[in-house]
Amino acid sequence: MSHGMTHNVHDVPGDGSCFYRALYRCMKHSSTLESAYGLLCSEDEGVSKVRRLIADTAREDPLVQGWLRDLRAIVKECPEAISDFPFLEDQSDEDLTHNIEKDGVWASEFEFRVAQLILERAGVKLLVVKSPDMDDLTTECNVEDEVYKLLQQETAESCICLVQICNNNYMNTTHDGRRLINVESFRNYLRYFLEDDD
Repeated sequence: MSHGMTHNVHDVPGDGSCFYRALYRCMKHSSTLESAYGLLCSEDEGVSKVRRLIADTAREDPLVQGWLRDLRAIVKECPEAISDFPFLEDQSDEDLTHNIEKDGVWASEFEFRVAQLILERAGVKLLVVKSPDMDDLTTECNVEDEVYKLLQQETAESCICLVQICNNNYMNTTHDGRRLINVESFRNYLRYFLEDDD
């Protein structure tokens, strides 16, 4: 049985900016976000704008600064916790936010959470569907149920959905607004991508 919304997965180069590029591509499909953040520009310029937006929010937002203080306090009290927050390792807050703006520097959980906060304040959810590895794809994986639950009620104006392949490369999705998920296409795409990656 088919249900939900047709989401198409689009390849994003794994160049260290895949999260920001995938996010930009989704944001420019939302008229609200495109006008609010001036995203009517070239893709490379858009990626830089998204990086700058996340870096500025990380530097200036009191809530984000509170997160960083709390996380640093946890790591200070329990040094082995650094494995849960590797983005804090050997970086001051200033280095962390400066690196967000550097082209080719990968996004961590921190940048994802800051982006999620920015979009949430604009009334848009940021979701990531994490694809299973190749072995899971060839057996009964729950991609269909996971995607369906996340996306069944969403539109381009209310939700941005990224796909993360094997905990590494991010890809963006677009949908046609008919509330149908093409799960078989999604699975086939992931199989193709993962087989091609070997």
